[in-house]
Amino acid sequence: MDRARLTAGLNGVTYGILGLGAVTTLWFMWRAGGEPSQPSWWLGVLPFAAWALAPYAAAALAVWRLRHSRVPTVVLFIAALLLSGFSVWVLYQVFVINLDAQSGLVFLFLPFWQLLALSPLFILAVRSRARASR
Repeated sequence: MDRARLTAGLNGVTYGILGLGAVTTLWFMWRAGGEPSQPSWWLGVLPFAAWALAPYAAAALAVWRLRHSRVPTVVLFIAALLLSGFSVWVLYQVFVINLDAQSGLVFLFLPFWQLLALSPLFILAVRSRARASR
């Protein structure tokens, strides 16, 4: 099997991992929220949902931009595993194990920490692509 097909396959798996993490985040958000049948619920949740999904969108954009390079693909695959795995673990800890009145604050602070933690991996992926193209 050639490298291009392996890279494309790994990109697909990475998108799947990011999608699973995003859906899990939305599911925890839905469980933590009120009644989705109310229009006011949607108005209140949409800005928080966009912020909560920002790390997944940033990672997916990075995968798309670096999709033809093998080393960045591997780095972004690892980033997707860390992002999704850590997010699911934190959300499970906050909403199942240690449920508290302030649990909803995780949707404000977790995306910031996710983006901060992903930054070095994004930089590594971009630099490895630049190094490979020389």
